[in-house]
Formats: sequence, structure tokens, C-alpha cells
Amino acid sequence: MVEQGPMKRALRRLDQIVRELATENGWQPEDYKLFVWVNDGQYTLTIHLFLEAKWFPGATYFEQWDRVLSYIEAKIKDDRQLRSMLHLVIQTFEQTAKTGTGVIAEPLVPIEEWIGPTALA
Repeated sequence: MVEQGPMKRALRRLDQIVRELATENGWQPEDYKLFVWVNDGQYTLTIHLFLEAKWFPGATYFEQWDRVLSYIEAKIKDDRQLRSMLHLVIQTFEQTAKTGTGVIAEPLVPIEEWIGPTALA
């Protein structure tokens, strides 16, 4: 079972990092959304982040994904456990409109459902 305190702290940290990324990219709050699915498996704990945005810097999907992941990993380099749990998927709003969020099988929830509204301030 996922321990709520440590998981909530980890998700708050990831939320803050994505907010910093958004600021660096010039995204307004309506230009991106962050969803999460926490998989508490028998042997592993996985945090699936689904970042949806108006656009991502980079020419190809892989370059876009790599830039986002590298940014996040640079910020959590001191937390090996969090780095090992993190799985990232990115999509533009347009891609989600066309294909949905089927890249992750489980229901995604807005990250605020885990971390609470105080992180939105």
C-alpha cells in the first residue's frame, strides 16, 4: 500500500518541478495539465506522470520527451528512489484529442487530487 505522506511529498516535488518547467517554457496555467497514476505493485512502486501541454520544445517526439525528462531528472538527481519510480508520458492537447490517454492503461487523475489544492497557490 502506498504511504500517503512520502508519496504526497514526492508528487508535490514533481508538481513544483513541472511548474518551473512551465515557467521556463513560457507556458501559462491553461497551457498544460499534469496527471498522475500511482501503481503500487506487489514488488514495485511506479509514478506515472502524464504531462499534457499546448506544445513542447524540440523537433521530434523523442527530443521533446527527452528534454522534459532530462529537466525533471536534473532536479531530482539527489533522490535515486524517486528517479527509479518515475515514468513520463507527454502529449500535446491535440494528440490527446485525437488518441485519448490510452498510453497509460489505468485511470489518470489530476495531480491535485493527490497533493491537494494548497499546491495550486
